[in-house]
Amino acid sequence: MKIEIFKKKCGRLCNFFLKQTENFAWEMLKISPLLIVIGVAVFVFKQMPQLYSALMTLSMLAIILIVVNVARQFLFPHIKLGALIHKASESSIGAAIVFFGTVLFIMMIVFVSMARADTMTDRARPHIPVLQENYQKYWPDAPYKHYMPAQIEQESLWKQFAQLKTSRELGRGFSQMTIAYRADGSVRFNKYVEARQRFAELRGWDWQNDAFNTEYNLLFVVLEDHRNFLTYRNFSDDMSRWAATLVCYNAGCGTVNTRYSICKTTPDCDSSKWFGGLDSVASTGEKSAQIYGRNLAGERNKYPRTVIYVRSPKYEEFFKEDICSMCHPRRII
Repeated sequence: MKIEIFKKKCGRLCNFFLKQTENFAWEMLKISPLLIVIGVAVFVFKQMPQLYSALMTLSMLAIILIVVNVARQFLFPHIKLGALIHKASESSIGAAIVFFGTVLFIMMIVFVSMARADTMTDRARPHIPVLQENYQKYWPDAPYKHYMPAQIEQESLWKQFAQLKTSRELGRGFSQMTIAYRADGSVRFNKYVEARQRFAELRGWDWQNDAFNTEYNLLFVVLEDHRNFLTYRNFSDDMSRWAATLVCYNAGCGTVNTRYSICKTTPDCDSSKWFGGLDSVASTGEKSAQIYGRNLAGERNKYPRTVIYVRSPKYEEFFKEDICSMCHPRRII
């Protein structure tokens, strides 16, 4: 008797979950066109900085709302939000509540879209004068000066005590200066030691006891980027030189040099440009390698694109006198 009751209850429960699973799959199928549109829009507008950034934020909010709504229908199938809103709208007070609720919801989305950028520039603001001073002293004719604070954001999110520590590397501070290790634990390279040897301005840095020093971290980025930028004179425009400089900083100059050699011998590859040129080629090893679960070549391509097109626009306000309205890279490449 008890077995029959158990089977009967189990059957109802199983039927319930089966029905809700079917409903969930149907809801996901209905929203799939929206997800496709979002994906296509993000791909098309990824070269347009402000629009791309706003679209990414709004897309994430839309996806979260969609998933929450589908989960609500799965867990509480008898609650019909559409019917509730329609019922509420039948009275003047209810309609007003629905209207103001919608307005507040839209305002919340806009606020969330803007909050992230505001938070990042607020973090950067106290340190921008240090960058400006270093630019003036060591690289006064630097083009696109607003790329560098975006680079620091990419490295450390403007967190002074940011630290990345794994078995293969240790990166610290605004600049994420790195000590890399071999599999046996021995040091493969130490950027602190290299920087002190390369730049006289950094020889006073006691990095072993003061690795997070703000002034030295920011000075290193200016000196290192300037040095690498001057190296890449073979590119046809400053944006490409900056892109190569960023890749050199992030992945090592050997990556840029190898790609340049490959591009020179690859049909239809423009070796005078990074975007649409060197970013379209890579060595076999780079293409097949993985870093933290992601494709190495793809991550190296993503770095300069993210810095230049996604992160840098918010810093234009700090370097307005250096920005040429006719040459700023807003075109699709």
